[in-house]
Amino acid sequence: MPVIHPADALRRRSPQPLLLAILAASLAVSCQGAADVPPSTRTLTIGTSIPKAPERGGGLDFIVNTLTLEAPVTIDTDGRPVGKLFDTWSALPDDLGVRFHLPQGIAFHDGTVLTNVLAADVLRNSLVVHHDSLSPSVVAVEPVGTDQVEIRSSEKEGFLFSALSAVDIVLPGSSNVGTGPFKYEAAGPPIVLRAFDRYRLGRPALDTVKITEQQTPRMAWAAMMRGESNMLFDVSHDAAEFVRAESAVQTYRFERGYYDALVFNQQHPVLGQRAVRKAISVAVDRQEIVDVAVRGHGTVAKGPFWPHHWALPSSFPYYGFDPAEARRLLDEAGITVRPSGDPSRMPSRLRFNCLVVEEDQRLQRVAMVLQKQLYLLDIDLDVRLVPFKQLPQLASTGAFDSLLAELSSSRSSAYVYAWWRSPLPGVPGYIKSGYTSADGPLDQFKHAVKDGEIRSAIASVQQAMVDDPPAVFIDWTDRTRAVSKELIVPNDAGRDILRAVQQWRPAPSPQAASRAAEQARR
Repeated sequence: MPVIHPADALRRRSPQPLLLAILAASLAVSCQGAADVPPSTRTLTIGTSIPKAPERGGGLDFIVNTLTLEAPVTIDTDGRPVGKLFDTWSALPDDLGVRFHLPQGIAFHDGTVLTNVLAADVLRNSLVVHHDSLSPSVVAVEPVGTDQVEIRSSEKEGFLFSALSAVDIVLPGSSNVGTGPFKYEAAGPPIVLRAFDRYRLGRPALDTVKITEQQTPRMAWAAMMRGESNMLFDVSHDAAEFVRAESAVQTYRFERGYYDALVFNQQHPVLGQRAVRKAISVAVDRQEIVDVAVRGHGTVAKGPFWPHHWALPSSFPYYGFDPAEARRLLDEAGITVRPSGDPSRMPSRLRFNCLVVEEDQRLQRVAMVLQKQLYLLDIDLDVRLVPFKQLPQLASTGAFDSLLAELSSSRSSAYVYAWWRSPLPGVPGYIKSGYTSADGPLDQFKHAVKDGEIRSAIASVQQAMVDDPPAVFIDWTDRTRAVSKELIVPNDAGRDILRAVQQWRPAPSPQAASRAAEQARR
């Protein structure tokens, strides 16, 4: 059968031994004088090969924003919202909004105090004036008293926290002045950030962060080996094992909130048939793609929901690998092998194009494995490479048969709605695929605010996407960062270490470490 119902228990590694080791190492550093710490290790130099993006927030801006700006809340690894600038909150009557508490004394990098009036102004501009697409029902954002902000909506708004997690609190009139642990100093190259003395959680132990740009990942790694940087932002899947073997480097792997999907355009005369989309869904061996195309740096996707989300049912339907079932479905639909009419093309059951970003070699490898797997079922997947800048327009106008893309989930699942809900009147969609089968459950999900409502809505959306698949959900990707051992990096259960740079510390010099070991023996 194409649909299986496993009961997967999410397993988590206990961080206790690692936390104890980090605590001991941090204590050893704090008990020594500044002379024991090499001056160079007070500067974090991040080597990267990602380019600057034309839109704010992309490319190198991601690193800068992560270290200098903060959102009111964030979404934890289990999909729950946790406080950041706001620390507590409570629902308004009838669940038509939320009242948040803002701690006193939070400062912007220029010394301006973040008041609840300022916070309300920034959020109102984002959620109401510019109408955030994740929470369009927000109608008012107002300060209450001296330390609260009230956000009101016209209907139950299940994605409010997701929207808040995407809003950086920036001083009005300045794009670079935030409240994060580091403050922006120079555009570079290199980009330079300085430790913020008045950071709300305490001044970072590192004084400076520099962000350097190399043309290729190989050049970024070579620069790190020459001592020109002490962190490699992104270790490619091809190089991960090699980098892990380097004795002077520690690596940190984490699962990202992004998944690969082969998206169907249902305006296509054959892909518009539900049986055909089901057949392709069971024709794909996702584990082979993880093992071969992604070099083992990923996990099989069972749908568009973040696999560690607290509201996922312990057992739910999804598509497994069953090529015999794929052939049966195609045969029953009358999709049989026919000559192509083109001597250069294979005889096939069907042929359709697949758009892939030409700058993304990893996705191209995924496409090649997909092409091979579908070939075995006499399906001709015509892979076409397109520039990254062109893909959004092609996707939003429906100018494709299928497209292979890496889609964000943001761990909160709100982006499941953004990607897969058919566009509302007057609202441009991200992907014009003609898919409407999950609209009802997705609307239910959007208005779910209670735990039971969220669980029920997620199960309904997953079932709808199994009954009528909009895409082949392939794999969740992970990333590896590399850091010199001259830095002590708290590693919290597979989270992205970049989001806690304020906790990094210089490692003690060899002489200091030797003295500490000798004292411990005594």
